[in-house]
Amino acid sequence: MASHQLKWAEYQTDTQGRKVELRYFRDTDTLYIEFRPAPVAETRDLDENTQVDFDERGGMCAMTIEHASER
Repeated sequence: MASHQLKWAEYQTDTQGRKVELRYFRDTDTLYIEFRPAPVAETRDLDENTQVDFDERGGMCAMTIEHASER
């Protein structure tokens, strides 16, 4: 899954001019994807290893994927 996210981020940068930020934390095997900088108003669990952050208007602004290398 992580390699697909990297390709998607590069695509967004190349075609949309969006800067998607990816951060991988090796010590916890966690991938953090910031779609756009925004204050987080709510975090929802997508599943037991994935959390999605939303801004005050309900727009998705970030995602955290735990055990990223296994997905």
